[in-house]
Amino acid sequence: LRMPAVDELPLQEVLQALSSTPKGNPQLRAALATTCARWQLLRGEEEAAIRHLSHALEMVPDLRPAMRLLYRIYLGKDDVRSAVMYLDQEIRATRHPREAAALYRERGQLVEAHFHDLAAAQQCYQAALKATPRDLAVLRAVERACLARGDVFGLVGTLEAQLEVVRDAGLSAGILHDLALLEARHRGDLPLAGDLLLAALELSPGHLLLATDLFRVAEVAGDTELMLQALEIEAEARNDERRAMPLARAAVTLREHRERTSALVLLQAAARAQPDNASLWRSLEELSMATSRHDIALEACVGQLRAAGDEEDPTTRAELYYRMGKVALFRLDRASEGLAAMRKALRLNPGHVPAIEDTGRFLNAHGMWAQLLELIKLEIASASEAGLTPEEVALAHLRAGQLMEERLGELEGARECYEAATGAYPSYRPARDRLERILHQQTDLPALRSYYAEELAQAKTTARRRFLLSVLGQLYAREDDPAQAIKYLANLLKETPRHLPSLQVLARILARAGRNRELLKVTEQEIALTESAGRKAKLLARAGELALSLDERPRAREFFEQALEAVDDHLPSLGKLGALLREDGDYPALVELLRTKLLYANDKARQVGLQLEVATILATRLDRKQEALDELVKLLKRWPRHLPALHAAESLATGLGQHDTLLGLLEQHIAAVSGPRTRALLLHRAAQLRTQHLGDDDGAIRDLVRALELWPQLGVARAKLLRLYERLGRSRELQAFAEAGLTSERGADDRRAMALQLAELSPRPVVAIQYLGAVAEARPEDYVTQLRLARSCRQAGRPSREAGALHAAADAFAEQLPTDDPHLLSLRYRAARAEEAAGNLDRADEGYARILDVQPGHALARRGRLRIKARKREAGMTRSAQELEATAH
Repeated sequence: LRMPAVDELPLQEVLQALSSTPKGNPQLRAALATTCARWQLLRGEEEAAIRHLSHALEMVPDLRPAMRLLYRIYLGKDDVRSAVMYLDQEIRATRHPREAAALYRERGQLVEAHFHDLAAAQQCYQAALKATPRDLAVLRAVERACLARGDVFGLVGTLEAQLEVVRDAGLSAGILHDLALLEARHRGDLPLAGDLLLAALELSPGHLLLATDLFRVAEVAGDTELMLQALEIEAEARNDERRAMPLARAAVTLREHRERTSALVLLQAAARAQPDNASLWRSLEELSMATSRHDIALEACVGQLRAAGDEEDPTTRAELYYRMGKVALFRLDRASEGLAAMRKALRLNPGHVPAIEDTGRFLNAHGMWAQLLELIKLEIASASEAGLTPEEVALAHLRAGQLMEERLGELEGARECYEAATGAYPSYRPARDRLERILHQQTDLPALRSYYAEELAQAKTTARRRFLLSVLGQLYAREDDPAQAIKYLANLLKETPRHLPSLQVLARILARAGRNRELLKVTEQEIALTESAGRKAKLLARAGELALSLDERPRAREFFEQALEAVDDHLPSLGKLGALLREDGDYPALVELLRTKLLYANDKARQVGLQLEVATILATRLDRKQEALDELVKLLKRWPRHLPALHAAESLATGLGQHDTLLGLLEQHIAAVSGPRTRALLLHRAAQLRTQHLGDDDGAIRDLVRALELWPQLGVARAKLLRLYERLGRSRELQAFAEAGLTSERGADDRRAMALQLAELSPRPVVAIQYLGAVAEARPEDYVTQLRLARSCRQAGRPSREAGALHAAADAFAEQLPTDDPHLLSLRYRAARAEEAAGNLDRADEGYARILDVQPGHALARRGRLRIKARKREAGMTRSAQELEATAH
């Protein structure tokens, strides 16, 4: 839409409308007056506009558009007080907090700009903050006022409030930076300032100003970790060339705090960043040598050489090459690099004595023996020109020989050098000693014999002659013919009869030659000279073996006994003497020897074996069974679970008739074993012992009960227990035990016996029928059981069951007796009689007929058939009468 021009505005119509509007309608009059004022301002009629706006405010005192127009008019006329007055009225009339905050801020700016009253301006800003606490423009204004007034705490609070409002990372970092500077410069909390700067760096990474200020704060606070962090940030922010300074400062900081390793790494990085800085390379060399990082020290020396260039003083460069070569040779074991550096150092400064000495020391210490040998040979060749003495020449030959012997492994060349040294200076003892050593290494026996023969010819002291004779004897002892060795050793023993090593060598030679009798004499001499008890016992045992080989048994026994006197527990002597006593049959002495062995036996198995052997010899060889039993009892006191000892002791106690002892051994045996059946058998054996020899029936019953608990199927124990119950008259226990035996016994005979026993014990025939019926069904051919069953059935009044039992008994007898046997016929008659009593007339008649077939004159059977006929006739008549009666009805 197009704005109307000033001339086109209907100002007169609005004025007429205003004049015609009654005062009773103030809001309309105020709106019309404000509209007139706006158009008058557009036409430049400010005074008229002021009158209309004043009228509008009279009509509606809270009319904010009128107040805003008056504020602008007076502000444009530089009438600040009037403008402030109308601005205050607008603030009072404002209801929205953000608009009020904007008005307060505007009033503060007016007061600050025109009246220079910072306190009043700050009050306005604070009032604006109450309305809108998160208004960034107001916060900036408050910050400016606090900064101008020097109100540090107010400034800090304002910055903190801005930090909560601002969302831009850069602005937040700047605010944090200002807060940190305020903390640091006004004696505030330096750690807090450091934390603020760290937070700012997180928001603005790589900011050099922040990193620099962080380092300064950390340095003032003495916070090493923060200093290092600041330097790290600064180093990462700078380019490669400018990174050296922060890295070097970090290295210095770490070195001051004894963190040499980390300082070394940083200083190395700094030197690499500025390779032309010689001072950095020198510092790196010193620090790397202090931390034993010799590879870095070598790099630092190379860096110094590159930084110095070819224009540097040759002496200085030679020193650098020497240091580099020394590190490479002695610290890094880089021979080629080190020797090359040493050569350059000597080329630059030929008179460099430390380089010469260290190079020679390296050649000697690092195995460059060929070069060192050539150097020594050169020294020997120029000996006459150098004016060396014969002793010095011999020493040079000795050094060359040592080098060839120990380093190059050229024994023949070393031998030539030692011989040359001996030729140059014959009385030079080290050369002759080395020559002796090399001859031993070459195992050149002829040369050694010749050498020691020469030494023997030149020897002057007795000790030296003794030594040489001993060595010559040992050298000749290796030959097949020991005559020469015996000759030298005999000469030695003539000079020194108590020379024990020579005696020992002579004994070995005689033993190898098989000359036992002479060896025995030498061994006796050695025994006389030996003071050590162990060595003496060993020699005596060897002498005993030699005596046995010469068939001198009494003498051998004497030697073995002397060895045991020297050392009580000498095992070889104990073994040999024991074998000798067994062969001679001297069992009393053997028992004593075994008891001596027992004293020194350490392990359990050995002790048990010795005690068992002693007991066996006492029982079998010496017939001292009581002592053998006592020995076994002692053994069982220490090891009560040793089964072989228990068996042997039980056998001895049985043979000696010591039933109490045997009972105790059996109880111990029961406690020792774990198998239930073995324990049950042992308990049965103990019960037999109690009943047969000790008369302890109650104890026997207890043992048998325990045995049957462990092995219920042990029939002998059950039978024994039944017999004990019967003999003692314990019918109740007997009956209970027999009932249990019916289910636990495995054998049919045992169950039959139990059933018969129960039948005899039962007071009621009906109960007896149950026990006997089960046995009769299992074994129908058992006529005894059948007869007992028939008797019980007769007593209980069960003729049918009685008849079956009698028939079974008769059938069993029929297999063994003739058919006309009276007893068999009697059983058949009783069976038929029982069938008759049971009402089985046909079967009874059949039984009687069977008897009459065998014996026609059997009167009882004939009478029985007559009775049956009569009963059948009566039964038929009764049945006919009943049928007639039934028909009549």
